[in-house]
Parts: sequence; C-alpha cells; structure tokens
Amino acid sequence: MTGPISSFSKLSLSDTSMQSSRGQGRGQLPHTSEGPASPDEALSHSEEEEEEEETPAVDRIFALDHCRPHGMPEDGRPPSSPRFAFQIAEAHVRRYGVRISAANPRSTICSCDEGGVCRHGHWLLKQLDRTGLQESGGTDANLFRYLEQKGLETVCDTLNWEFRGGLTNSESDIDSDDPDEPEDQRWELKRKLPASRILRQTRGSLKERCDTVRDIMGTLCSEPAEDYRPDIFDTEDDITLRTIVVPGDLGGTFSRWLLQDDESFLRLKPLIPRDMRASAYFSIMNSKANNACELMDQYAQSGQRLGEVVHHDVAWCAQTLINVVNSVGRNITKRQPLSHLSRKEASTTLVSILREVVNRNKDVYQDDRLPRRRPHGEQQTNRNLYQRLIGSGSPTNPAGPMFILRDLQDLPEAQPFVEILEEILGKIQTIGWGPAPHAYREKLKAIIARLKGSPEPITPIAGPSSTTPGKRRASSMDRKNKRMK
Repeated sequence: MTGPISSFSKLSLSDTSMQSSRGQGRGQLPHTSEGPASPDEALSHSEEEEEEEETPAVDRIFALDHCRPHGMPEDGRPPSSPRFAFQIAEAHVRRYGVRISAANPRSTICSCDEGGVCRHGHWLLKQLDRTGLQESGGTDANLFRYLEQKGLETVCDTLNWEFRGGLTNSESDIDSDDPDEPEDQRWELKRKLPASRILRQTRGSLKERCDTVRDIMGTLCSEPAEDYRPDIFDTEDDITLRTIVVPGDLGGTFSRWLLQDDESFLRLKPLIPRDMRASAYFSIMNSKANNACELMDQYAQSGQRLGEVVHHDVAWCAQTLINVVNSVGRNITKRQPLSHLSRKEASTTLVSILREVVNRNKDVYQDDRLPRRRPHGEQQTNRNLYQRLIGSGSPTNPAGPMFILRDLQDLPEAQPFVEILEEILGKIQTIGWGPAPHAYREKLKAIIARLKGSPEPITPIAGPSSTTPGKRRASSMDRKNKRMK
C-alpha cells in the first residue's frame, strides 16, 4: 500500500522543513545541474519566481534526499573539479479530508474521487494500527467506537499528530485545500517552534508543561509523578528560567532541559505517550502499596530498623494505602480519556490492594519475635490493618465507608478479577473473620454482579457528592469516561 507521497520514500523527515515560496526563490538554484547558475539564467527565471510567490506555502515541500562528495583526491591522484553535491527532492502536497463517523463506523469516507476505502483511508487505518486498533477487532473493528473509547487526543499524542478543537456545525472538515486558511494552521511536514516560545506561554500552559515533564520523568524513573523531585517541581520560583545544566544531577538537568527546549520536549513526548504514562503510573502505585505492606510486616517482626525515623506500623501503612487509593482515584479522572489497558492497570492496582488488606485481618504483633509491650489503651484498629481500613464501622474511619469500592465501581475493566472479588467477599462476610459492615458487603456484591453482567444497578455511595434523594446517578459502566465520586 502506497501513501500520498510514496515516491519520496527515501526522504528523511527529521531533516526536512517547510519553506515558503518566497524563501524557495532565494535558496534554490534556477536549474537542476550541480554547477552554479549563470547571471542570464538567473534573470531568465525572475518572472517564474514572481509567479511562485503566489503559490501557497503549504503546497511545496523540500527535503534532502542524499549528499556526497565528487572529484575528491583519492590514492594520491590530483582532484578533478572537486565539489559537494546535494540531491534535493521536491514534493507537491495535496490534502484530503478523511472521516470516521458514527453513521458508518467500520469504514472511512474521503474527499478524493476514489471509490470504497481509498489509499488515503488505508494509510490512515495503518497508522491507527500503531495505537492498538487491530487488538480491538481487526479489520471489522468499530472505528468510531475505538476512537471514542481511546480518545482522539490520546491517539494524536501516541502518533505525534496535531490535535485541534472540534468544528462547529457550520464548519466543514472535509474541504481539502482552503487557500484562506490561516497560515499558522496550515499543514507542515515538520512544525518548528522557536526556542523562546516557552517564555511566552501562559501560566496555565506552563503548569501543563511542568505536569507533563514530571509525569514523563516519573515514568522513566519508576516513581509516582507527584512524588518525583519536589525540590524541582514544587518550588515557587519559575523553573523555566533556571540554568539547565546541574552538575551531578542528571534528573534535574533532564527535567529543566525538557521544560525549556521545545524541540527536545516535542521529540520525546510521543515516545512516552500519555497512555503509557498512565499505565506506568498505576503500576508504580501498586508497587508502592505492596512495599508499604511489606515494610509493616517487617516492622511487626523485627521492630524499627537502625537509622529509620518512620515507624512502619499499622497506622503508617493504613495511611499510605489510603493515600495510594485516593491518588489512583484522582488520576483515573485526571488522565481521562484512559485506554482499556490503562483502566485495567488501575483495576489491577485496586483489587491487589483490597486483597492485601483483607488477607491481613489479624493482630500483626501477635507473632512478633521481639518483646513488645502493648501501650495502655491501644485500640485493635492500630494492630489490625483490615479492621482499621474496612472492618471498623466507625464514622471516624480515615479510609471512609467504602475504601477502594468507591473507585472500583467505575471500572468495568475489573471483570477479569471477578473470582478474586468473590473470594474476598466470602471472607469479609464470614462471622469468624470479623464481617465487614453490611453496606460494604452489599456494595461489593453489587459490583461483582455488575461485572458478571447482571442488570442489578450499583447503588450510589452516600456522601457529600451523592445525588439528591430519590435519584440514582449512573456510574461509568453505564456512562463512559465519567466517575462517580
């Protein structure tokens, strides 16, 4: 399958740039030979240059095909007319509008004259395959639903395409060549940004840039984005005006480099797209939760280690898990739209934490090897992780009445973990286990029923964000990309 400009398959995109017709008139030799043009030839082409100036800049692309030396001295032989030759390729660009609509979700509609799925549509589908289209249904996939669920902005971020806001009903997205289109919105093979653009951005766009860089660095360093380098990203001074190079600090240098250099940022961002960053974030949070449980177990067995300032006791572990779950919930909303894989990773994290907590329904200090005197009046919730987070029906429970379930109920991607959830339900409703509060058990039953395909609705969780009495708010299992808080 060939693309619209397949005849230029050897062109190097990284070294190409858009040139205006006026610039082309200055920079081009007026004939195709390698030698310089004569004055007469240059004058003879003056009228052609004036005509070229009327051609829209978007219609012409120049790229260096290859270059090589000629007539250079070899093996002691004298040079013969030595020169450096540059082979320049020129392409004329024509734009086509391709639609994927809800009315015809399994095919493409193009503004060209070709019938059926044209070469432009084939090319577009081949690019979408790089974002996981084949995995969602292959050649018979519902293209519109795929883009709707994955999010067009996520697709553009993955493929390094430009994303623009939606058109109004009076605007057309199928007109291929509009000479009246603003210059800064015309198509370019490679968009070049001035190095000083970062200094002209608004406070909001700077904040977004900082968050993206922090997220990228956290992904590369396997660290939650909000925990990555607070000394850099949480300071009040303007990070974009600092010296880039920090001797002995690779992370700091790289972070400042991405913040201040547009070219480097735009090159790296598509290599670590938002979908990859989201999946990595949820996986990192899962590891953080597991590590907290392990540190609590070690503390219960051997006490505080030498040099440790923090007591990794039940209260510390419980608060860490609460923070992790709350952060996962916030990021499920913040990172919308999320792909299926990212939401499944979030489900994995929440189910894993729930299982770890339920499996620790015991006095963690009862088998301690070191003598430990129980403080006077110490509550059971300070010795049992499950009782502290789930089992206790106290209104002062720091985890809230629906620990984990509040966020898990909005993730249909948790369906593969139904058996694990059923096992958990069997434990928390056992009398000898110390049954969880009735509302908690009923909520988990409803989530399991929904994941198994039952039409039974999930009752909204009571709280500050609940709806008014007599009305039920649908969860995101009924309404995509919406979270009930």
